Amino acid sequence: MEKTFIYKMIKDALIPYTSGVEDWEIRDEDIDIMYKRIIDRKAEVGESELYELAEDVVYEYITNDANV
Repeated sequence: MEKTFIYKMIKDALIPYTSGVEDWEIRDEDIDIMYKRIIDRKAEVGESELYELAEDVVYEYITNDANV
């Protein structure tokens, strides 16, 4: 899987949560952590769609449901 593509998916998944918030800035380290989490989950569950994993990981990040 192409890292750049997954990074874009993460950033796109963040849009609904960050639109209208002008001072929101996500750190590159956080995106790296989310990327690794997506790759790990894809390896674990294989059959999940990549975009679904990205949405789930971003949601967990936003809501602090995981140690992302």
